Amino acid sequence: MVLKSIDLFSKTPASVDIILLKLLDAKVMSHVNQMS
Repeated sequence: MVLKSIDLFSKTPASVDIILLKLLDAKVMSHVNQMS
């Protein structure tokens, strides 16, 4: 399952990768803010 997602990521362009990372970062930050 993890290998498939890695394979998918390697096929996506860098711009999409950056967008996904920013979305993930925003989710993590909002989750951390809720915890504190």
